[in-house]
Amino acid sequence: MRAMAMMGIAAALVFTTGPVAAQRGGPGGIGMDGDRARAGSPLERQVERALARRDALGLTEAQVTQLEALRSDIEEALGPLRAQGRSLRSEARDRSGEPEEVRARMQDLRAQSRALEARNDTVVAGLQQRFEQAVPPLQRRELARSGRADRRAGEARRAGRRGAERALVTRGASGRAD
Repeated sequence: MRAMAMMGIAAALVFTTGPVAAQRGGPGGIGMDGDRARAGSPLERQVERALARRDALGLTEAQVTQLEALRSDIEEALGPLRAQGRSLRSEARDRSGEPEEVRARMQDLRAQSRALEARNDTVVAGLQQRFEQAVPPLQRRELARSGRADRRAGEARRAGRRGAERALVTRGASGRAD
C-alpha cells in the first residue's frame, strides 16, 4: 500500500513538473536534457527562425536589433528558471526517509513546481509580447508558414531515409530481392 502511495506521489510530481518542462522548453523546457534542451523554448525558436530568415521576412535593422536583444534577454530570464526546474526534478528523485516525510516533501515540491510554472508563464508572456511588437502580424504569419514548410521537408527526408533503410533490409546488400 505504501509503495502504491509513493508511486502515486512520484507520478503526480512528474506530471506537475513535466508540463512546466515541456511548455518551457517544449522541446527545451526548463532544464530538459539532451536535444530538447538545445532546441530551446518555442519563443526562442521563433526568435532564432526570424533572425535566420531576416532577409526573406524583410526585417529592418531596427527589428533585427530588437530580436537580438530579445534573444539575450530570453536566455538571461529563462536560465535561472530552467536551473530551478532541474533542481526540483533532482529533489523529486530523492525517495529516502519515512513515507510521511517523503509525501510531505513531494507535496512541497509540487507547490514549488506550480509557483515556478506561474513565474515562467509571466516571464514568457512579457517576452512574447516584445516579440510581437518587434515582428508585425504579416511577418509572423510568413515566419509560421516557413516553419511549417521546414517541418514538412524534414518529415519527408526522414520518411525517405526510412524507405531507403527498408529497401536495403528487404533487398539485401546485393540490391536484388531475396
